[in-house]
Amino acid sequence: TGVHGNMALSPDGTVWRTDQWAIHMFDPETGKSIKQYPLHLIPSTYGNFISWDGKYFGGGGNEGIVYLDIKTGNVREVPAPEGRNTHGRGSFDGDGNIWVGSKFGSLVKYDPKTNLIEEYAPPTPNVNFYNATADKNGEIWAGELHGGRMARFNSHTLQWTEYALPSVSSLDWCTWVDNSTNPVTVWYGDQYGYIVRW
Repeated sequence: TGVHGNMALSPDGTVWRTDQWAIHMFDPETGKSIKQYPLHLIPSTYGNFISWDGKYFGGGGNEGIVYLDIKTGNVREVPAPEGRNTHGRGSFDGDGNIWVGSKFGSLVKYDPKTNLIEEYAPPTPNVNFYNATADKNGEIWAGELHGGRMARFNSHTLQWTEYALPSVSSLDWCTWVDNSTNPVTVWYGDQYGYIVRW
């Protein structure tokens, strides 16, 4: 069908991703693109994700952030302030902000209310992020690749907490947060064959 790469699953069952200068909504039964939203500045994104309530689409790519209000059809393409720094996977927080893990060493936030991008560098130097996952409390979880750590970033206080992973070679490509527990439970499947749980 041509559907490939990192895709977003909406609560209504549709599949979303950017490709060839457009945001596409795919029929999950046929894999065919059934709706498109043209892009003019950013040809595609690496990460593609939908907000918890299914209202917004977001993506982070080489050139910046893509944001779509699904109800209104309003598309925003926001260039990255320092060039290629938003190339990763991400998620929405409870306030509707986009968070992307940058492969170039920072967590990137896009606030649709102000239309601004902000970057937050971790306390450990020379690490990068593959994704960023927001929990119900507004904290952002991300594996620090090449650093042997998991980061928790409080988006309200801007405080970082880092946890040592079982191995210095641990690679967290995708974090999953279980918001049904209190405190939240964080999981990831490591590239080297084990599952890590907080």
